[in-house]
Amino acid sequence: MKLLPGCTTELTAEIMPWGLEDKSITWFSSNESVAQVKDGVVTALAEGSATIRAVTNAEPHLEAVCTVTVAEAEDIHFSALVRGETGSQWTEFSTGDLSTASSFGSGRTILGGTAVGDTLYYHDGTCIYSMDADTLEETNLGTVESNWLWSDAAPRPRPA
Repeated sequence: MKLLPGCTTELTAEIMPWGLEDKSITWFSSNESVAQVKDGVVTALAEGSATIRAVTNAEPHLEAVCTVTVAEAEDIHFSALVRGETGSQWTEFSTGDLSTASSFGSGRTILGGTAVGDTLYYHDGTCIYSMDADTLEETNLGTVESNWLWSDAAPRPRPA
């Protein structure tokens, strides 16, 4: 099992053979600095590996084990169209630090769009824009014409 530092998960153990009167379990971690366990709840503390053992108290030779690997998430960069009360903006995120993001655009509301290759195309009901997905450079391609045909993917622009 893989966990991020600070995360918890619960392990369960079923006691067998059925005839044991004492079905209590004692939980152990082979590396308390990496992962601790109490009553089956595993808490990931730091990067590394630990083996979690569930041992029956009535028959200590009966046990189950689970290897826990604690590691930071891989840093993934991605872009998204984020809509808010003041409009929509293309925003870049990184899983390494989700508290910071870089936004691009004027904050206007984007009504529809698509990506073709490395270029994003979108409209705000009045104009059509393109944006280079790598540089995030925006280009105004012109005014939306009222006689254009629209698909379900891009709402028809508002009348002027």
